[in-house]
Amino acid sequence: MSNWRLLIPEQLKVGGLVYEITRPESIVDENDGEPCDGQTLSGLQSIQLLAQLSKQNESLTFLHEMLHAVDDFATLKLTEDEVRRLSQALLMVFVNNELIECLDCDEWQAVATPGGTGVTVEALGEPTSAGQVARD
Repeated sequence: MSNWRLLIPEQLKVGGLVYEITRPESIVDENDGEPCDGQTLSGLQSIQLLAQLSKQNESLTFLHEMLHAVDDFATLKLTEDEVRRLSQALLMVFVNNELIECLDCDEWQAVATPGGTGVTVEALGEPTSAGQVARD
């Protein structure tokens, strides 16, 4: 797995609203009562990201929750599946176009799986002894 991260602020401005970003130890989905990795509470202007997420999962979860905030602001009425697929696609674009901070890595590639079921980030080429990625 690559060593990159999306910069996540303490607050996110969406239109005229400011969402506080918090990292609780546990999150229960307000709709179905199930544990989840993140949640957007538009009425409270809060985005919750599970505290123990890896940096990569935190980035994807943040993009997902940010899209919920944008959806609420713009009344797009996106489904959960549309938000999931859009967040994965955006992450792929950010990684492929170096729009995120990459720590101790050379070149990385985001790959979407067929059918829009997910995105993975892989190194291009093989790592060398110096930790760099050798290009094919």
